[in-house]
Amino acid sequence: MSTDKTFQLFPRLPPELRQQIWRHALLAPAVWFATFLYNLGHGCRWDPDQRQQFALIPVGPAPPTAAGFACREARREMESLITNPWRFNDRGQLCWIHWETTVIHLGRYDNAIRFYGALHGHEKAWFKHVAFEFPSWCRGGVMLISGRVALGSPNLRTLIVHMRAVDNADTEWEDAQHAQRPSMIDVQF
Repeated sequence: MSTDKTFQLFPRLPPELRQQIWRHALLAPAVWFATFLYNLGHGCRWDPDQRQQFALIPVGPAPPTAAGFACREARREMESLITNPWRFNDRGQLCWIHWETTVIHLGRYDNAIRFYGALHGHEKAWFKHVAFEFPSWCRGGVMLISGRVALGSPNLRTLIVHMRAVDNADTEWEDAQHAQRPSMIDVQF
């Protein structure tokens, strides 16, 4: 038999099956990377104006919620699953995030502290799965941001910490910090 006689086009599928397909596509696991549009330099200080520099970038070819923009039927399903899309700055970026299946990756230690610190309390409460990255020499920073995330996100279920070996950029930054505050760098954990 030819394929055009045996394959039913998507619109001809029963509505219940189409809804299951949309739901499956929209609920696929995802990672969003939190970053800033401009390089703010090293350090962990932040101020409310930096919030305008925030950007959330989906990791991978497209976030699962991109399926929600395929047609009206998909959009309705997405809106039923994600009732409160996240608009976190005045630039208008709207992020359709399903918090049950999405990891927010806060990036390196300084980025993580800035980004998380500038969020409002109700936004932090949405987080269920959070990841961040630290060089192996920065264990104190791990404790700092881990504690902030654990206390600020009451619905948190997963906290992923990427520890990596020291690279040249970290060594240069550590040397600069050591020259300024030797007592801070010499602490052993």
